[in-house]
Amino acid sequence: RAVCDVLKKCCIRGEICARFGGDEFVVFATDYSEDDAKSFCDRFVLGVDEYNSSSGKPYNVDASMGFTVFVPEPNVSLFTMISLADNKMYEEKKKKRHSKYLRRSDS
Repeated sequence: RAVCDVLKKCCIRGEICARFGGDEFVVFATDYSEDDAKSFCDRFVLGVDEYNSSSGKPYNVDASMGFTVFVPEPNVSLFTMISLADNKMYEEKKKKRHSKYLRRSDS
C-alpha cells in the first residue's frame, strides 16, 4: 500500500499506474524522454525515503525499478514493452544487490 501511495504522488504528468502482479506495478506515460523517466524514478526514490523516515514502522519499504522509453510500433505487444522494462528492473536489482554486498565486505 505504501508503494502505491508513493507512486500516486509521483504521477504529476498524467502517468497511469497499475498493479501488475503481487508486488509489481507498471507506470505508463506519454511524451517521456529518458530524462523524464529518470526524474520519475528520482521522485519515487525520494518518496520512498520520506515514507520510511516518517512511517514509524520497524522496517523500511524498498523497491527496484526499471524503465524503457520508446515509441510503440503496431506489431509490438504491451507484454513486450512491459518485458523490456522488467528486464531493466532486474538489471538494477542485481546492481543494487552487488552494491550491498560490496558495502558489507568493506566493513
